[in-house]
Amino acid sequence: MNQTLIKNINIWTMDERDSRFFGWILLENGKITSMGEGEAPDCESVIDGEGGVLTPGLIDILAHRSVRGRSWL
Repeated sequence: MNQTLIKNINIWTMDERDSRFFGWILLENGKITSMGEGEAPDCESVIDGEGGVLTPGLIDILAHRSVRGRSWL
């Protein structure tokens, strides 16, 4: 299994709860499997987000917006 941990990031989930927190995200085979605050799980491949912002789900919400005057709904 290919795992990557992204840590030290501000996470804005863009879900119905609109959660925002500082923490980490664990990817397995390119998909988010878990996220949290505090101590991150052990992982061989680690990316330090250096305090940046990560917004999982941003692509999904933008897919429902109009592009160049066309509505994609």
